[in-house]
Amino acid sequence: MVSFLWGNVYYQDIFAGILREERGGRMIFEYGAEYLNAGHPLISSIETTQKKWRL
Repeated sequence: MVSFLWGNVYYQDIFAGILREERGGRMIFEYGAEYLNAGHPLISSIETTQKKWRL
């Protein structure tokens, strides 16, 4: 059975998005719609110019 890790990400008690593991161990971060529209990136390498990031 294959299981993948995932978790909700919050910044200052505000839901920012979901971080999850893909096959092969790659990580994906996907901003939540409201946080994405606010335009405040979590860190400079994960800008709000796109919704989904492969890390």
